[in-house]
Amino acid sequence: MRATLLLALGILSANPCASGPMAARPLRFAFLETLEMPLGEIQRDGSSAQLTGGIDKDLNAALAHELGRPLVEVPIPRRRVTDNTASASFDVMCLMSPSWLGQDALMFDWTPEIMTITERVVGFAGTRGIGELNALKGKTIGTVNGYQYPVLETLFSSRQATRDDAPSEQHALMKQLARRVDVTVMRDIDLDYAAASHPEAHQLEASRLVITATSIRCLRSPNASVGADELSASVTRLLRSGKIRAILARYGGAHGKTIASP
Repeated sequence: MRATLLLALGILSANPCASGPMAARPLRFAFLETLEMPLGEIQRDGSSAQLTGGIDKDLNAALAHELGRPLVEVPIPRRRVTDNTASASFDVMCLMSPSWLGQDALMFDWTPEIMTITERVVGFAGTRGIGELNALKGKTIGTVNGYQYPVLETLFSSRQATRDDAPSEQHALMKQLARRVDVTVMRDIDLDYAAASHPEAHQLEASRLVITATSIRCLRSPNASVGADELSASVTRLLRSGKIRAILARYGGAHGKTIASP
């Protein structure tokens, strides 16, 4: 009888369908293929993309651990978030904002706010004193192709300022450092990272003028294998424990960003 019981326990422990944390269904986290550091480091192999580092990678891992679930990460093109939701290809996607999806945001459940990311104009000496739009008249402003800047649209449409698009945030930073534009619209999180990784970026300063302030959250697919309340509770625990602040500190610190209070 004892031998039979031990044999049964051995079979159960080796059975991949057995219950317990290691046998839990993987939680599928989506990430944008266009992420750049510090938000995400992407490695490509032909047509496939893999998330190998950055804030999104660390946050996904912390949240999956908090939920006691194995982690699988799924790449998604920037403009295909809602399409992939319809096909149920992922469960959760972090570092997102309802404001980016418009009416499509109603398709998802959203966690409590993780942080607010602020965009300001960034430049060399004298930029810090910019506090109103009039100070940007006559300037060439670095922007990212495809991004909307409602606060600046009047200046651009009236040709009182020139919009100079770059293909990505990193390209916009390089243009600014090369002084090919007067100022650049830049997220605080990118400026923090630039200051930590580019010695010349220490010369850059952010204006007092806020261009955007975006509430950052995780979204839950309607067909997700994790409940909305369970996901939100896990995010709240990560906020209370200070783990999210610690993740941000790895990439230049939490300076300039508003970490949500649970």
